[in-house]
Amino acid sequence: MQHSFDPIAFVFYGQPVSWYWLFYPLALLIVFFCTLKYSKKINSMVPGHAIIDFFTFLWISIIVGGRLGYMLLYQPRLLVQDPAIIFSLQMGGMSFHGAVIGVGIFLLLFYRIKKSNPIPILDISLLFAPIALFLGRIGNFINGELAGRITDVPWAMVFPIMDGYLRHPSQLYQAIAEGPVLFTLLYLSRNEKLRGFNTTLFVIYYSLLRIISECFRAPDNHIGYIATYFTYGQLLSFFFLLPCLIIFYLFYWPKLK
Repeated sequence: MQHSFDPIAFVFYGQPVSWYWLFYPLALLIVFFCTLKYSKKINSMVPGHAIIDFFTFLWISIIVGGRLGYMLLYQPRLLVQDPAIIFSLQMGGMSFHGAVIGVGIFLLLFYRIKKSNPIPILDISLLFAPIALFLGRIGNFINGELAGRITDVPWAMVFPIMDGYLRHPSQLYQAIAEGPVLFTLLYLSRNEKLRGFNTTLFVIYYSLLRIISECFRAPDNHIGYIATYFTYGQLLSFFFLLPCLIIFYLFYWPKLK
């Protein structure tokens, strides 16, 4: 089977708009409305205008952090050679780990500017973040990028932008893992009483699922494998996983007993 999806959704005033970048505002709107509805359902006492302010700044932090993080973590040499390349969306996409760092900085600024703790809103919104992650991975699949390792499984696909080998459609594996699987885990283990609990679990679950799913994903060509087998994404996920496991064990585990 050969990948033959057109990554361009439509052309707007002569500029091609890809499905990948079209999914981002769609995902934000879905997560925003789900957060509003769920906040009212559990009577979180978080006012609607606070959620609107939160998402307005959150959107900027995700885009800036994700894009800058991708260039710094995956293409630092190109960024040094030509800083303007960060605006070239054809040169790679977004970095989840960069977006997390961007959101972390945003939370600190939000707290200082608004004099309000944003964690309760983040705890709710991250329950629905798997929807955005799912759409992002589907965008990767449509683009034919970030394909899997060479294989001979019956559902293997050829991704022409990479080479002519049959590969795992690992984008779909990650879409399932980071979408419905992550959502189910978060929803079943959520806790609205412990502030920051859902946020900590989100990073733990995502990191574990990312480490597992990347066992089927080919490493970036310019980075290759680390220690013979591991991908860069797995290494970054481990560094995010470890401190959150410590936080969970020290602060939340005793309260769950």
